[in-house]
Amino acid sequence: MNNRSQIKNILLDRDGTIIYEKHYLHNPEDVEFLPHVISTLKQMTDKQLKLFLITNQSGIGRGYFSLKDYYLVESKIDEILAKHQIKFQEYLFCPHSPNDNCNCRKPKIGLWEKIKDKYNLDTNKTIMIGDKICDIKFGYNAKLSLNILLLTGHGKKEALKYNFALTSNYTLTKFNDKKLIIAKDLYFAWQALLDIKLV
Repeated sequence: MNNRSQIKNILLDRDGTIIYEKHYLHNPEDVEFLPHVISTLKQMTDKQLKLFLITNQSGIGRGYFSLKDYYLVESKIDEILAKHQIKFQEYLFCPHSPNDNCNCRKPKIGLWEKIKDKYNLDTNKTIMIGDKICDIKFGYNAKLSLNILLLTGHGKKEALKYNFALTSNYTLTKFNDKKLIIAKDLYFAWQALLDIKLV
């Protein structure tokens, strides 16, 4: 596969994708990375890929925690990753509840629109990785080149709901007639990208 097809940018969901899903997480002391995530993010960083975090945080809009709480959690994540020389280009979040009808709650692409031109991101060289179908639909709506559903967090439940079968550590399938990779976790998502020479 030639360089024009290679991935340069990775958009990642937060809860259930890079850190453990915890009910309306708002205490930075509760931040806990999933297994192999930090080492995998380091490999991505070493390949000079641009990483972006894109997360729905409806707990803010629902009044369960404040913007300050969110930023404290974000700072904790950033602090831990910095110790491993890992840096997200930007953390983006939707603070609204589902009833707010905003344009930034995944699967809507308001957050993608925020960074697409700012960082000159090419959809053909950008992928989305998450543990929910809304992450995948977000990637489809943004017309990204590839999307990966992880079986961490809500992923197993989503896979059962949509009858996705995982026959190995990762598998290539289709959803709504568009290509989709399903992987056990972020490490195996990365292995899939390496194996098919997308990075």
